[in-house]
Amino acid sequence: MTLFRKHPLWNLSASVLQMILTGTFQGAFLFVFYGTPNVEVLFGINTVYMLYNFFGSNLRHSHIWLSWGKPLSYVFISPAMHQIHHDPTRMNKNYGEMFALWDWMFGTLYIPKRRETFAIGLGESNPHDTLARAYYVPVVEMYRQIKTKLRKS
Repeated sequence: MTLFRKHPLWNLSASVLQMILTGTFQGAFLFVFYGTPNVEVLFGINTVYMLYNFFGSNLRHSHIWLSWGKPLSYVFISPAMHQIHHDPTRMNKNYGEMFALWDWMFGTLYIPKRRETFAIGLGESNPHDTLARAYYVPVVEMYRQIKTKLRKS
């Protein structure tokens, strides 16, 4: 019928419901713990929330293993916990995007005791094996390419 795995109306209704629930709970959480966004704001964005997105959300689908440690892992989903979600041997674990509460409530929370290794991506070697290199190396490579092209012209 379509290229989607599910009916398009199902995807639409699920997305709307997810936006309502996620927006409500994240908004309430941010208001309770961070107050109004006038205190720590950078470019109009709450700094703490921006840092969480920078180190948490943006690294969920990367190969960088970053864990918040056991105590915080019961509250927040770390990139390491989300990567476990994509490990074929641990299907049905760690569905949360920000909060671990939902996984805990439904019995899908899995907190790794230490770094776990499993295949990620296409299996090609990756020069960005650390968090610093993941953010630094692409910028350096881009600079080198631009510099090379400018020399040729």
